[in-house]
Amino acid sequence: MALGSGSGIELIEELEDEYSLRQMAIITGRPDLLEAAPLLERGPLTVIRKPFAPSQVVACIEQLVGRPLSAQRANASGAPNLTPGT
Repeated sequence: MALGSGSGIELIEELEDEYSLRQMAIITGRPDLLEAAPLLERGPLTVIRKPFAPSQVVACIEQLVGRPLSAQRANASGAPNLTPGT
């Protein structure tokens, strides 16, 4: 999990701290999760490994928001509303 100017781990930690995330999901092409071990210790983490099927991402999002995406009402832009509890 590497980015041009830092690591994916650092980015996730910053996002988690800034937004008080309770659950996270990552998509990785890495063959092992040794680099993600600190994240695994911090709380719930869903890992999707590349290559993946689109249905895996949909199932992960449905699990995170707590309901099927097919039941979501689209917002004004046409995008599904992914806010839990709405």
